[in-house]
Amino acid sequence: MGMRWPELPYEQWAETRDTLHLWTQVIGKIKLALTPFLNEWWNVALTLTCRGMTTGPMPSGPADLQIDVDFISQQLVLATSDGRRSFIDLIPRSVAAFHAAVTTQLRALGCDVAYSTVPSELPDPVPFEQDTADRAYDGAAARRWWVAMLSVSRVMDRFRTPFGGKSSPVLFYRGGFDLNHTRFSGRPAPARPGSGVIQAFGEDQENFAVGFWPGNSASPHAVLYAYLSPGPAGVETIRPDPQQARWVPGAGEFVLPWDELLARTDPDAAALEFFTSTYARTTALAGWDHSAVELPRIPKREAP
Repeated sequence: MGMRWPELPYEQWAETRDTLHLWTQVIGKIKLALTPFLNEWWNVALTLTCRGMTTGPMPSGPADLQIDVDFISQQLVLATSDGRRSFIDLIPRSVAAFHAAVTTQLRALGCDVAYSTVPSELPDPVPFEQDTADRAYDGAAARRWWVAMLSVSRVMDRFRTPFGGKSSPVLFYRGGFDLNHTRFSGRPAPARPGSGVIQAFGEDQENFAVGFWPGNSASPHAVLYAYLSPGPAGVETIRPDPQQARWVPGAGEFVLPWDELLARTDPDAAALEFFTSTYARTTALAGWDHSAVELPRIPKREAP
């Protein structure tokens, strides 16, 4: 179980976590610049692989480009569809140095892409090329975080199975630094006062989301989370399963602390119970038409 569900004590990887948050922002900005818009901003997210995470193929001139973060070899791998590859070692270095290395390799591969270098969803962001402070990187800690995401993703895929309506793949968002899956009721959501372009195109439909967040300096505890947007009146009175899950008023979401999850005999079952119970109870309160968005039966694995 320790291999599948690793412990994530924040103090042991806080600096590496902050480094990865900014390095993945560099990669995400490139993907935003090269890929066409998909509803809910799905095009900007990264997806998990058996070695780390990837942008997937991105159109870039005569050949497609793909950028992979490989936590097995501890390298950033840039590959093109015409067979060329280049590598950048994942080692302690500043954001400016990492950004410069990526830019150099992109140009060597013929991908001279222009993109914003200002990090998103961070207070007082510093442009990548100006962030020259030394940054720590612990490859073993980064790998534990990635393994944790793989385990959560496995449960999310099981959670996705009975839903037949519009829903997202399991996606990693570099701005919020979280793994997320979202499903939709089919009804529009009211515009939020003062919402920017991210909210305008990312929260324009009523949705239920689950995810994994590894914590930050303000709240240094990893959690699974679940929320309904917009939240119906009385949502805070719902009691999800397992009993260790709770409502966080300031965040407007339910959470299951990572340490509590790891204490369960079967973390897979506990995570699925959390996702399933919060979905069923919050959407019932909001009046979702479950018959319209859920499959009447689930095909067996051996079916063609």
